[in-house]
Amino acid sequence: MKLLYYLASIGDNNYDEKLNILNHNLEYLYEKNKFNFDIIINLYNTDDESYEKINNLIKNKNYIEKYYIYVKDGVLTELFLTNPHNKHIEKYQYILFILDDVKIINYDLKKMIEY
Repeated sequence: MKLLYYLASIGDNNYDEKLNILNHNLEYLYEKNKFNFDIIINLYNTDDESYEKINNLIKNKNYIEKYYIYVKDGVLTELFLTNPHNKHIEKYQYILFILDDVKIINYDLKKMIEY
């Protein structure tokens, strides 16, 4: 299965809490499904510290094969529509398009795909 976790946008307002949610979601997906996946992140904080925090979180996940971080000021739709990494989307069978404040609690990806 070729899955892409697409983080629609993340930044400001409780950034560290959003990183905790992202970390939880990534760990949850892997532990529940036991397969590797890729991730695209739209980061609207343009400072180096924000980039380093999210990059360090992602690069240490051995179950994430490829990751792409797009940094640009803006809002969700602007980030999503201008992200140069979107060219990679067509390689994936499944895309989990998720917001930065959505914490996955009870999610069965395999069952969802079956439906």
